[in-house]
Amino acid sequence: MLIIQSPKNTLRRDNELLYAVINPEPNFQKKEKECFSLKFKRFKNSETFRYWPLLLIPLAFWLGNHFAIVVNQTDSLPQKVWVMALDQKPKRNDYVAFKPSIKSGLSQGIILHKQVLGVSGDIVTLKGRDFYINGNYIATAKTHSLVGELLTLGATGTLKEGQYYVSTPNIDSFDSRYEKMGWINADQLLGVLYPLW
Repeated sequence: MLIIQSPKNTLRRDNELLYAVINPEPNFQKKEKECFSLKFKRFKNSETFRYWPLLLIPLAFWLGNHFAIVVNQTDSLPQKVWVMALDQKPKRNDYVAFKPSIKSGLSQGIILHKQVLGVSGDIVTLKGRDFYINGNYIATAKTHSLVGELLTLGATGTLKEGQYYVSTPNIDSFDSRYEKMGWINADQLLGVLYPLW
């Protein structure tokens, strides 16, 4: 009777049961499948794990150049903490952070948070003290500020490229309804806001 023996190590090691039948070894035990926690424990004890915090340096650098955390300190919007995507072009209904113009009379160090309601090509109209964008009601302008200052109505017409009509639902919001704030230009924008809480 002719017996053909298979040479050792001719099968892949990952098929251990078949390997054991063809290549019998003393005290063979099937390797148990590792769960995630065992794999992580092995990774944690490896040399690679010691250096993984170094990966956080480029990640932090990238995040710092593209995002920021900002806090809204006024009552104009209900959300207080936001993530700001820097240098992102806003779309309609996005929230934005921007610096007010000099004509607003506000400190140049202040940062305002408003919602973009009008973008390039939109038509802003006025009926009485009610503002409309493309025929849709936006808000009513007050006659006087909280400190009693007379408020002049903001501009109407078609928004050009790089111009934005901004507002908030708050009745006392100082926004594009008023001449001093006016429409916002792209060079005033700091970034687009996404609420955290």
